[in-house]
Amino acid sequence: MFKIKSRLGLFILAVFCLILVIYLLSCGGGGGNKKTTTDPCSGVNCGSNATCSGGNCICNSVYGNCDNSWTNGCEVSLKTDSNNCNSCGSKCSLGQSCSNGQCIITDLCVGINCGSNATCSSGNCICNSNYDNCDSFWT
Repeated sequence: MFKIKSRLGLFILAVFCLILVIYLLSCGGGGGNKKTTTDPCSGVNCGSNATCSGGNCICNSVYGNCDNSWTNGCEVSLKTDSNNCNSCGSKCSLGQSCSNGQCIITDLCVGINCGSNATCSSGNCICNSNYDNCDSFWT
């Protein structure tokens, strides 16, 4: 053992012992309460087609949360939904559908009026049976 000859030495030893006890009771000594990091996504439910990052819900690629409700997650495929084509609220026009996030024409007869005795097929007016349109004026 050693002998402490001054009050300053005794004070320094007391401070050292106090620091050592605090260290052992906190995170460093293997006992007591350890510091833990809290996962910001713990308890966060983002719903389908979504993940949590940093406490925030993020839609997986090609999906959108177009109703702004995380209860049902990212409910829309932005690659195939004609009312939300490539982004929420981006609607395809009449006669178009959404394919790979782009509106494409699928019905070539939209806006074509062939009259009462004809029908439209692939963008062309075709006379019903027993009717003919020799002048090519469709009304």
